[in-house]
Amino acid sequence: RRSPLADGLQGAVTAGSVPGGDGFRAGLPAPIAKLGGEVPKRQRHLARPPLAELRAGAAPDDRTSMGQAQRAHGYTLAEIAAAAGCHYSTVSKIIKALETNSRRKT
Repeated sequence: RRSPLADGLQGAVTAGSVPGGDGFRAGLPAPIAKLGGEVPKRQRHLARPPLAELRAGAAPDDRTSMGQAQRAHGYTLAEIAAAAGCHYSTVSKIIKALETNSRRKT
């Protein structure tokens, strides 16, 4: 089943169009307008790299790849924990420590 979002963007994106601009919005079909700005998570994350690819070559407890998967790509703690072979609360603590350390450096 095709997504109304994908169908609508196909006709709305033209050379020189600015996403979010008046010309862009005018080219969107009615089903897109019905979404009310809300796009399902499954569709928002279509272009994100697979978690296995993000963690390729990383040690099971690689903290940096865990943080990147959560912050930059929107993976849930449970998804990251399953890939790392640990509990999601462990991933939560690791990511919180990364955030605390990054705040101290800036």
